[in-house]
Amino acid sequence: MALLAAPALIGASPAEQLAVGSAGAPPKGQGQTEVVVFSDFQCPARAQAAPVLSRLANEGSIQLVYRYFALSSIHANATMAAEAAQAAALQGQFWEYHDPLFARQAEWSGMREQQASAVFQQIAINLGLDATQWGADRVSPGVAAAVTSDRRAGEQLNLLGTPTIFIGGTRHEGSLDRASLLNAIESATSR
Repeated sequence: MALLAAPALIGASPAEQLAVGSAGAPPKGQGQTEVVVFSDFQCPARAQAAPVLSRLANEGSIQLVYRYFALSSIHANATMAAEAAQAAALQGQFWEYHDPLFARQAEWSGMREQQASAVFQQIAINLGLDATQWGADRVSPGVAAAVTSDRRAGEQLNLLGTPTIFIGGTRHEGSLDRASLLNAIESATSR
């Protein structure tokens, strides 16, 4: 997977850079408009937007790309959650893990690391993942590198918060409700 610092991408526009996609999470949906979301699994605003974006991807309106942008300075479990999701991605279950991780955010968000880790493991078990492999992958250098790579990509784009959404390569500044996102998608499609 190419990184944003790859020589071929130096000087590329944000839209060209974002076309690279995530370091590890597969895209969701077959729509012609790519929606790239830099997000933090512990971000309450992203938890509200997650179901809307997932529905749009499932309907075929967009191709959704998730990028890890853990704000660990304010969200103590964010990096660990990203690594848990990336470990699930290695077993082909990123989106299946993504959804319950956001759905259970209120539960694990305020927990201590060990307690949150147990919730993350329970999600993996509930999905039928190989829990031993998932646990080893979650703490592996490769998983940490994928999460860090996405974080650095966001920093290169001067992102300050989450969720930051790019629709067709353009930063979405509007509301995260379905109507606003659909309007932005339609605008991107007509460009």
